[in-house]
Amino acid sequence: MKTSRLYLLIPAMVIAIAAGWIYQSKVGVKEPRTKLEIPVDIDYYLAEAKFRVMNQEGQLDYQMKTPYLQHIRGDDISEIDTPEIDIYRKNEHWQVTAQSARMMHKMNTLTLIDDVLMAKQGDKPMLFSAEIMHFESDLDLVTSERKVRMVSDKSSINADHAVFDLDKNIYRFTNTQAIYHNEKS
Repeated sequence: MKTSRLYLLIPAMVIAIAAGWIYQSKVGVKEPRTKLEIPVDIDYYLAEAKFRVMNQEGQLDYQMKTPYLQHIRGDDISEIDTPEIDIYRKNEHWQVTAQSARMMHKMNTLTLIDDVLMAKQGDKPMLFSAEIMHFESDLDLVTSERKVRMVSDKSSINADHAVFDLDKNIYRFTNTQAIYHNEKS
């Protein structure tokens, strides 16, 4: 009697295991892994990088954080993912973010690309936004040849082009539409 139960139990277990294996293989279809391709035109990359740039007087000019940076050897350009930049000028502090950036080392120009936000901190805060901005730290300039928007507590300006002189606190806009808010007593 015990052996007949055993003969029934073993095929039932085999059927259950086979059914589970077939179910798992149908449900758990895994995507084939794409082969990791290592670019041949880069000479180095950095992950979770944070670096500081000093000015001629040895003071902190700006610092940048990025989860990924790769340097392209032939063009002497660095491609940067989601940079976070702090720019320090006299009594001002700017925070800049973008989806990506490209550093042209020979020209010492950082081009910020997609969803660029540049926020001035301090007692007169303002926020600039654009799709592309160029930061030239040697000249203390931030420029945009495309639409830019500036918002502060007293105004908002939309412009086709902009030049921000960070050293002299001069902001030039071309072809603007501005709204100024009167102070209320």
